[in-house]
Amino acid sequence: MPPQKVFEQSDKVAHLLAFAGLAFSGRLAMPQLSGHIYWPLIATVAMAMEYTQGLVQASRMSSVEDAVANLVGVGVALMVWTFFQKSRKPEGISSKSEVVSRKLQIKKK
Repeated sequence: MPPQKVFEQSDKVAHLLAFAGLAFSGRLAMPQLSGHIYWPLIATVAMAMEYTQGLVQASRMSSVEDAVANLVGVGVALMVWTFFQKSRKPEGISSKSEVVSRKLQIKKK
């Protein structure tokens, strides 16, 4: 049975928040995985979970709107992650290669 509606479209907000949390925490848990792999993968999971929900549970139906809300949640997590990463870079450094070269320079000294 689907959860009770708190307000019109509240289930869409719940999908968005759930997938934003899942995608962000998943990224925190897998920092070694390239973002070029992680973000498309979690977006695919977001779509697949909504689709399979209708196949696996007879009492539930798949919804394009819910799948879109899932994807928007992943997009929100990606934006927050990007902001989080940019705010952690040392001042004056614009790329990963600069970070690595500065670390190497420090080690040589």
